Amino acid sequence: GIEAVQNTCASRASTDRQANNTLDEMKDKAGEGKQKLENRASEAKKTVEEKTATSDTEAHQKQAEEDAEKSKNRAAENAEEAKNAVVQTAKDVAATVQEKVSQGIEAVQN
Repeated sequence: GIEAVQNTCASRASTDRQANNTLDEMKDKAGEGKQKLENRASEAKKTVEEKTATSDTEAHQKQAEEDAEKSKNRAAENAEEAKNAVVQTAKDVAATVQEKVSQGIEAVQN
């Protein structure tokens, strides 16, 4: 009888040890899992920040390209206006010269 009780106690102690070991393993795995999740969350956050930075950069780049295009268009308009002004001035000068020449011819004829 005593031997049977001792065997039962030993068996129970062994089962308790196994249960504790299993529990410790589960805690370790839970800790590892938690760490992996934290790492993934950190990576995801970093990726989002990088993508945000990239999209900000792309937005700035797009804005810069649009500004450059507007500047180019303004420069072309200014060049066109300048050219027109030069042409108009040349016409005015030519007309004035023509008028003076005509006056000169008239003066000579008179």
